[in-house]
Amino acid sequence: MKHLYVRVDLKIPGITLSHIAELAELNTQACRPLRMIQIGQEDAISGLVDCQQGSRQGIIDVPKDTVPHPNAYAEFEDVLATDLSAEEFEALWQEARVLFPEHKDQAL
Repeated sequence: MKHLYVRVDLKIPGITLSHIAELAELNTQACRPLRMIQIGQEDAISGLVDCQQGSRQGIIDVPKDTVPHPNAYAEFEDVLATDLSAEEFEALWQEARVLFPEHKDQAL
């Protein structure tokens, strides 16, 4: 199963909500979230979720079991998807783990 790494920025008047995600590509239309980092004000990490381990920490919504494929985000006017490398994602994941070291303790 192919893994995708993406930053998704949702622009709502007055705020921008951002997630950085590792996704498992199910098909050309859908993916399964594996790990996700939420970015809050001033690009600060505000939470993380590991869907495989069933844990989350900080301020982050639990994602659905399947989400649209990043290629589908072009259809949405207020959503910008930016591809990341696995290395870029892992660096951000490690930064989030430092900020939230007990993330395994908070079940989904």
